Amino acid sequence: MSAADSKAGEPITGAALARATARLLHAAGPLLPVSIALSLLALAALLLTDGYRGWMLWLTALLAGPAVWTAIRIRFDAGLFLDLAGDADAPPMAERLSSLDASLAALGLRRNGIAVPRPLADRARGARALVLRQLAIVAAQFVLALAAAWPAHG
Repeated sequence: MSAADSKAGEPITGAALARATARLLHAAGPLLPVSIALSLLALAALLLTDGYRGWMLWLTALLAGPAVWTAIRIRFDAGLFLDLAGDADAPPMAERLSSLDASLAALGLRRNGIAVPRPLADRARGARALVLRQLAIVAAQFVLALAAAWPAHG
């Protein structure tokens, strides 16, 4: 499905897709503070416990690293998608994507150079996957912290 098609059959402009993707990425913003809070609570619990179930608390705290890295990627991508959305005077989307790819390659942020530019829809799906990854990290932290706090039976 191209950026110009939707499931409802109505056209989607590249700018609208870029704007919607940027908003999705911005919506993930609260996940990082939750991740950091869970990590700090886990570290505090490690200081206050005898070490029983400590591995769950350590893992909760250590997952802050991937959460921070993913949050940095999300914030960066949100800005890129806002730039791609452009305004009424913006050049065509293909030109904007080409310029973005060249800029990312110049910064060393593009893995395989500018060989084949990725379509906007693929980039939007990748951004969604990034948000889901962040959500999975925070959910894992929450489950681990909850499991570590759950009273032992027996």
